[in-house]
Amino acid sequence: MAAVRRLCGEGDRYFLSRYQVASGLRLQMLLYFNVYVAVMYAIMHPLIFQWKATTWPPRIIVAVCQPMFFYVWLVMEPIRLIVGHVGNLGERVAWLAPFWIVTLFPQLLTQVYFLMSTTITGWVTLPIEYVLHVTLLLLYVAQLFEGYHTGKRLIIKAAADYHLQPVVPDDAAEL
Repeated sequence: MAAVRRLCGEGDRYFLSRYQVASGLRLQMLLYFNVYVAVMYAIMHPLIFQWKATTWPPRIIVAVCQPMFFYVWLVMEPIRLIVGHVGNLGERVAWLAPFWIVTLFPQLLTQVYFLMSTTITGWVTLPIEYVLHVTLLLLYVAQLFEGYHTGKRLIIKAAADYHLQPVVPDDAAEL
């Protein structure tokens, strides 16, 4: 019956064995592609910023905030990707939860700032920057969605593992 439900698209909500896999394939694929997008973004963003700064002199708020937000993103992104990778493949809720939180703040908010920086600071934003920021923003939203569902599955599996533990009477524990 479980196989028929799986074919119909309805997954098992209960784990019958502690050897069943609960990690998310979609989340892992999103993390894999995010590595390549993040490397491209980490190379392109400073180059574009440097070119824009020489072409159009930035205001002081732009000259301070843009690099600061970029460096926050640059420091947190590898940590976020590693924690998400280990949390997903290792089926560890304690590692997947920080991944979800760091994706929400500061990474998602950083990309929203970069998208809205034209209206906030009044400086020029190029079309290639929109493409980079929207790509990362869509990846982050998809990872939030998949990370939430993977975390729910991991919690259900952890509860099932707890219930699959053998009950040892107090007398047998002393032996």
